[in-house]
Amino acid sequence: MGLKVKETCSDSSVKVFPNPASDRISVECGTEMRRVTLCNALGQQVRCVVPETIHAELQVAGLPRGLYLLKVETAAGSTVRKVVVR
Repeated sequence: MGLKVKETCSDSSVKVFPNPASDRISVECGTEMRRVTLCNALGQQVRCVVPETIHAELQVAGLPRGLYLLKVETAAGSTVRKVVVR
C-alpha cells in the first residue's frame, strides 16, 4: 500500500520562490496553510513552520546542496513541491 497525498491546491495556487534557493524559500498559497515541511532526499524533516496564514518563509542557509521536498498542508489536504537548495 502506497502513501496517499490528497492534492487540494492547484499548481497555480501554491507558489514557491526562489527555486533554486540558497538563503530562504517563500511559500504562498491561495488558502491558509496549517504547516509547511521541508524534507531531504531521505525523507527526513529538516525544516518546519506553522504559518496559519497564506505566506510562509523557511530558512535554507546552511542546508546541504540538493533536492528537497516541500509539503504544504491546508485544512483541505496537502500538496508537495520539489525545491533545489544550492
